[in-house]
Amino acid sequence: MIQEMFNSRATRARSLNVLLSLTSTRKGTQTISEYFAKMKALADELAMSGKQVDAEELTAFILNGLDDDYDSVVSALAAKTKPITLSETYAQLLNFENRLNLRREGNMTANVAGRGRGNAPSNRGGAGRGRGGRGGFNGAGTNAGCGGRGAGQQQRSGNDTRPVCLVCYKRGHVAADCWHRYDDSYVPDERHLAAAASYAYFF
Repeated sequence: MIQEMFNSRATRARSLNVLLSLTSTRKGTQTISEYFAKMKALADELAMSGKQVDAEELTAFILNGLDDDYDSVVSALAAKTKPITLSETYAQLLNFENRLNLRREGNMTANVAGRGRGNAPSNRGGAGRGRGGRGGFNGAGTNAGCGGRGAGQQQRSGNDTRPVCLVCYKRGHVAADCWHRYDDSYVPDERHLAAAASYAYFF
């Protein structure tokens, strides 16, 4: 009798500790795969003690432990009207993580390229003299120059290095500066999601 009581108390204490771990565990520096596996293991351990955690509850615990970089995908998943499975949640988070990594690598490359351009000698003076010289050709040189600038602009638009906000998916600002950052009810426009998907893989 005493042994059974002791075992029962130990089981309850263990269940409480595991439940506290589920509610307080954060992703931190773990990958999505590592974090998801850890949370799933805690849920399985809790189930062994008689406290079953359903998929929706575990999904809530997992989303709650993500950092601010994942705010947009958390909002998108929370806005779904139908329940999502754990496998779907995992796939969405994994794809989003891949996109974040691609974005960070792209930003690092752009920063390195920007520093390289900053060290290059300026040729603006020569360009200004060239524009002044075009006036003597009755506009013909100007038209040719404008055509050249248009081609340059077209080329730059195909390699747009402006940041894409991870909250609203619009170009020109980052998530930290987005007006919708703390708007839990905001759902990104599908057009902006499609534009982001054409730049890099998204869920």
